[in-house]
Amino acid sequence: MVSYIVMSKRAYVQQIKNEEPLRFGIDTLPEMEFDYVDQQFPATILRYRFARSI
Repeated sequence: MVSYIVMSKRAYVQQIKNEEPLRFGIDTLPEMEFDYVDQQFPATILRYRFARSI
């Protein structure tokens, strides 16, 4: 299940939650939830974060 929120006339994902257990081989994950609340983005991102490795 995915829930959305509208901010500044754009839709953003607010929450992702599984409705059924997730199976990974022999492991089972009964619940998983991602909540995106109050996301803050930096005003500027330093250039070196995207610099190509030499």
